[in-house]
Amino acid sequence: MGRELYDHERGDVASANLAELPEQAGVVRELSEMLDKGKGWRRLQG
Repeated sequence: MGRELYDHERGDVASANLAELPEQAGVVRELSEMLDKGKGWRRLQG
């Protein structure tokens, strides 16, 4: 499964995929758990 995580707060164009960085493992896990519970990305948009 491919994973992508970008930091859009550092600029308008986020081109570096941060999902594989060890320091982002907690964020990736948290987002994956939300998606696994049936809360697809469209439902998470606010």
